[in-house]
Amino acid sequence: MPVGANDSTLNWKRGVSTVGVQGITARASGGVDEYLAWGAPDYVRLYKYTNDEHYLDIARILLHNTKAMLALPGRTFDLFGPGWQQENWSMGRNRGYGSHRSWLPWISVNHLHGITGIEEFDKDLYQKLSKGN
Repeated sequence: MPVGANDSTLNWKRGVSTVGVQGITARASGGVDEYLAWGAPDYVRLYKYTNDEHYLDIARILLHNTKAMLALPGRTFDLFGPGWQQENWSMGRNRGYGSHRSWLPWISVNHLHGITGIEEFDKDLYQKLSKGN
């Protein structure tokens, strides 16, 4: 994050990993979000159908790292409360800031779909991935 920026004003906080963010547009460089959380079950399927470990690695990133700025009890990142997550941050110009600070219901749906989709497809693999293996 920008040197000298006040962490309390940053939307993406210092020390929070940016592994798992995805570029959201080709129009403006540096715009990222964590929308691809919904795609974790698709990568699990690709892994199961091809046995290519690369797909499992992507599924693991999408399952875990797309929740880096998800507000949890005791770690709300100055959002309204647990379960909230801002989308659309800048990692280019205006690094660390986003376009809004409100809750969007589809963000929660994406996270839940990613989790439950893996569990419904393959419970054993879900257990393995959820433990970080």
